[in-house]
Amino acid sequence: MKIKKQLMMFLVMALTCVSAVCFASHGTDLDAEERYVDQFMAGKDYAKVSAFMDPQLAKNVTREQYTNLFTKMNQDLGKLVKKELRAYELFDDGHVLHYVIGFEKAPVMVLDVVFKKTGDKVSMLNFRILDAANNKKQESKEKK
Repeated sequence: MKIKKQLMMFLVMALTCVSAVCFASHGTDLDAEERYVDQFMAGKDYAKVSAFMDPQLAKNVTREQYTNLFTKMNQDLGKLVKKELRAYELFDDGHVLHYVIGFEKAPVMVLDVVFKKTGDKVSMLNFRILDAANNKKQESKEKK
């Protein structure tokens, strides 16, 4: 009787582990989008980044602008030390990913990235980086 209980307990644990592994991924599109955000925020390889940008975004953000953006961010903010996906919005034709990011000199900032889905292809449509601390100061000035 004791062996049956142990075997049953082992099977329950094994099935629980298998199901946990199966549900560990956010989904194929979201996983790809998170990889794209990682590559984008690395600020190094414009050729790879422009490959997943929407053509209009690639036209508006040239190699020089991309390089200058990350050079200026590194000078003003320091190195990226934290990037956490906090929320994502799902739409029929795309997704919006909301991150909290932190740099050495600016510990709390926000990164929003918009992706467009056309068929099976996902492309970065737009992005914005906001300083949460300065945004709160600006809101309080506007209220006065």
